[in-house]
Amino acid sequence: MNWPAKLCREQGFTLLELLVALTLFGVVSLVLYSGLSLGIKSTAVGEKRAQELTHVQAIQQFLRSRISAIKPVKNSKGSAKLLFQGRHHQLKFVSGLPDSIMRGGDAVYSIGYVSDQTSPAIEVVLSAFPQRNNTVGSLHNQVRLEGIKNFSLGYFGAKSGEQKKTWHQQWMNQSQLPILVRVEIVPLSGRAWPPLIIAPLAASVPRRL
Repeated sequence: MNWPAKLCREQGFTLLELLVALTLFGVVSLVLYSGLSLGIKSTAVGEKRAQELTHVQAIQQFLRSRISAIKPVKNSKGSAKLLFQGRHHQLKFVSGLPDSIMRGGDAVYSIGYVSDQTSPAIEVVLSAFPQRNNTVGSLHNQVRLEGIKNFSLGYFGAKSGEQKKTWHQQWMNQSQLPILVRVEIVPLSGRAWPPLIIAPLAASVPRRL
């Protein structure tokens, strides 16, 4: 019986066994790394979408609260036209001040899309209302809501001289408010969000100041 050869074999591994073990270890490591990398990427995507959701919802909530409370005031004394100028990417109207501004009262809101290539955003400008003798009061705030790829508006109702109610891209120099305002927001990710439909609660007859 060859005892020395048997003892040598029991003391270690052959070269073939080592190669097989290293190959298996490499395969297992690759699978583990791929799974870990995929998990990290999925978590990052989930966090980004959650932040995007919170951001868009905050913008929608702000627009809903201000547009639903639009005041049907006249553009000027003796005019039948309202101080409501609606374009496809811009809207100007009178509404109450946000709760964060303690002074209370109304303000002129100018909300529009700024297509800056480096940092596109929705720009909100608040000016004091009423404006006397074409002068603006002490209030003049400007805020940029960034992270927006596109922002568009639509207006539902019948304009002066029209019989049928339909959607319009503009609502300018009218004596009544639109029945509905549609707001479409596209974040930088390009993900489409359902349009926000807002019904102004104001009376159809403008009040005099």
